[in-house]
Amino acid sequence: MKLIFKSFLLLFILGTYSCVDQEFDVPPGFELQTEDLSNTTLAELKALHTVGNEAFLIPDGTVVKGIVISDDFEGNIYQTLFIQDETAGLPIRLSVTDLNVLYPPGRELFIDMGGLYLGDFNGLIQVGVQDESNNVERIPEAQMDSRFTLGQLKDQVVPEIRTFANLRTSDLGSLIQFNEVEFAASNLETSYANPDGTFATNKDLEDCSGESIVLRNSDFADFASTILPSGNGTLVAIYTIFGSTKQLVIRSTEDVQFSGDRCDGSGGGGGGGDVQETDISNISIAALKAMHTPGNNANAIADGTIIKGIITSDDRPGNFYQTLYMEDETAGIALRYGGNGISQTYPPGTRVYVDCSGLYLGDFNGLIQIGVQDTDNNVERIDEANIPNVLIRGPLEGEVDGTPITLDALSTDLVSKKVILSNVEFAQAELSNNYAEAGEGSSRNRVVTDCDGNEIIMRNSDFSDFAGTSLPNGNGRVEAVLSIFGSTYQLFIGDPSDVSMNGNRCDNSTGGGDPLVDLNFEDIADFDPINYTGWINQDLLNNTLWEKRSFDENGFAQIRGFMADAPMDTWLITPELNLTNASKMSFISATAFWTHNGFTVMYSTDFSGDIASAIWSELNPRIAGSSDPDYDWIPSGDVDLTGINGNGRIAFRYQGDPSSNTGTIRIDDLIIE
Repeated sequence: MKLIFKSFLLLFILGTYSCVDQEFDVPPGFELQTEDLSNTTLAELKALHTVGNEAFLIPDGTVVKGIVISDDFEGNIYQTLFIQDETAGLPIRLSVTDLNVLYPPGRELFIDMGGLYLGDFNGLIQVGVQDESNNVERIPEAQMDSRFTLGQLKDQVVPEIRTFANLRTSDLGSLIQFNEVEFAASNLETSYANPDGTFATNKDLEDCSGESIVLRNSDFADFASTILPSGNGTLVAIYTIFGSTKQLVIRSTEDVQFSGDRCDGSGGGGGGGDVQETDISNISIAALKAMHTPGNNANAIADGTIIKGIITSDDRPGNFYQTLYMEDETAGIALRYGGNGISQTYPPGTRVYVDCSGLYLGDFNGLIQIGVQDTDNNVERIDEANIPNVLIRGPLEGEVDGTPITLDALSTDLVSKKVILSNVEFAQAELSNNYAEAGEGSSRNRVVTDCDGNEIIMRNSDFSDFAGTSLPNGNGRVEAVLSIFGSTYQLFIGDPSDVSMNGNRCDNSTGGGDPLVDLNFEDIADFDPINYTGWINQDLLNNTLWEKRSFDENGFAQIRGFMADAPMDTWLITPELNLTNASKMSFISATAFWTHNGFTVMYSTDFSGDIASAIWSELNPRIAGSSDPDYDWIPSGDVDLTGINGNGRIAFRYQGDPSSNTGTIRIDDLIIE
């Protein structure tokens, strides 16, 4: 028989706080850290160790922050805490059990890494103390109070979506989501692990393209004896590795949502919570919407009313905010909800049933939606805690094929449905814009037009992951959810992959000539100095240079004072350009661990090889600064170059030092035209 010992701390906390959930915001006896103490990202920390080498001593003063993504409550993760920030995930080895008590998923942590060691165990980089063989061992419990500072309990990390084939080394230690995967047929009718075993059991996962990966489960997990689900669906897991073998680790069976048909078309189901297989709906979406007239007060929906539909929205990229869109064969509808990350549980393509008992049907400026009644007899968001009672999850059926339409045939019958527009393009006046304005805190209307002059608005959030992405300048196709505001139709995309505009525009142009500079820093190896032909990368005080870095398959140029050898005055200078023919410049910048205004953009028309002797004039782009969130890409806007005559160069200058002016600056997507 296996006994799971729950520590005195767990008993004390649960005894004192018996009326609360396992996850509480302020544990008894603790104060939460609200200011950012970190000075190093997890990716920067991991880059200090080379897999296969001896453990690396982390310099004193190194502080990281991360959100907890692991959960040892069900026993599948043992004495290891996985944390993740915007750049990477990292396992930390600890001589402690019941980590979920103080460090549940979503808890922000600040960790003093100075004096610890960074090593790897068969390829998986991790942090701990040094053992006798110069490898990494578990951190003693006695060190945790001095090293771990509790932050707030935040929203849980939203996993990146990958396939088995496109997993990257940078994903190791991070929370990842896989869609349309299943257990291998040879594993069916077996349990997750061996409940009578003493170690761990591997199970094979497959996708419909034939790729596979190992799911590793502890024989001591609470769910070891649970039979594997036989269907196909969504998996959320932490990505690890052992030698050359890629492995996934789940926190509980809730991470496994396999209820759809398998790749071979056979039926499946079960696993990861209840899935409603049979149709329990009793009214169509069109019939429900017909019960409300836009402009009238919200009306109560009769108890027992249940609709069904396929989800078409995805809130993970940040463009859909607290509104879920779904549709059946008759119509589409919007449902308002509180909280974030609903698409992790209800991804696009999931069949859902909405129990409308106690809910109201209303509209916001013409957009009919479901929610709760507010004090003005309008519709408000459904409380996050009530979502599981309202949304009954069915199987994952696959994403909806949009309805092809044209801009001259829009109608209210199509509102809240996914639609496809072909032979469209962004209006000429939009071509210098991004999808939105990253970090500005609003939403932007971008005009889409067809070749007959018909127009529609695409509405994009400044909070979306792609806000700083430039609009495409060609002609092509858009797949989006159709919405309405008053009499104005609007499009909402999930992300730029819903927009494919690579063809010639309506006037047969390609949207613009070749720019003087068009640089995205993708073709240099990570950590190498920026060294393009004709460019100058020079530190006037030391030898700290602009380097190529990357995150999530996006390359950029980066420099920082932290961990430099000495003060620096580093210049990244373009080749000589005919600035008389240049009209504007644009780029995006990001900052992290901001300490000072050390970044300047300038130009010179008399540079002859000596930076110090040239006359440099400042330009005034929008630059990421102290008020911007770490690592958020901030568009520069169009920097006017029309007043500059003759040949010249543009410089990106960083001044800093390793003591107090340590902040990080990144630049990307530089265009001079």
